[in-house]
Amino acid sequence: MLLQRRGFTANTVIDIGAAEGAFFLLRSQCRLFPSARHFFVDAMQENEGTYRRLAEKFDTGYEITALSCMDGEVVVRIDPDFYNTHIDHLQPGTSYESSKRVPVCTLDGLVERHELRPPYVLKLDVQGGELDVLRGAIRTLDEAVIVTAEIQIFTERDTLVELLGFMQGCGWALYDITNLGHYPSDATLYQCYATFIPKSMDFRKGTPWCLPDQEKSVLEQLRARRAGILQALDELVRRG
Repeated sequence: MLLQRRGFTANTVIDIGAAEGAFFLLRSQCRLFPSARHFFVDAMQENEGTYRRLAEKFDTGYEITALSCMDGEVVVRIDPDFYNTHIDHLQPGTSYESSKRVPVCTLDGLVERHELRPPYVLKLDVQGGELDVLRGAIRTLDEAVIVTAEIQIFTERDTLVELLGFMQGCGWALYDITNLGHYPSDATLYQCYATFIPKSMDFRKGTPWCLPDQEKSVLEQLRARRAGILQALDELVRRG
């Protein structure tokens, strides 16, 4: 919403790893790029009924396919609850017994095939395969204005560090990090959403730290924080 208020616009929102349609619902509730067409991409045939119903009502589009940096077929490991279904070998240690072969293509090919109108907003949530999707989306990135990708903090490959390097090399700048994910077992940070904007559209260099009418209040808060810390330290010293 911050970028929308800054004047960023899109004709197509491409929802990669759309699952049951949560991002479409969020867009509807928050009025995110309300005039843009929504296009669902997901490897699970089980979700097609949802996309078909939405297409009849809202003129959305969809394709049931996995996305990567190649065309053909891949094996996906199927999470019985769907949320962690992923291309085989992308995640170490998963115990899902069920798997199946699904079609896979590049995002560039999909965009061309469906004649999707730029500029694009890309949302990626494909359980470890996000950077492979972007490797197959070089032409699409040239016509995109926002990319938001779920990414792992530590894995055997394609972590946040690799994503930052790839996007920087493609002419994109990190804008925000949100939706921090922690293990329920010990609160280890393991994933986040990273949002990027084109360097050519980066408006932040001229953004002030605070506005003139905010400065007095902000400085008062900082002074109060310093005084509170010093007082707490004095009490700690007195208690020995």
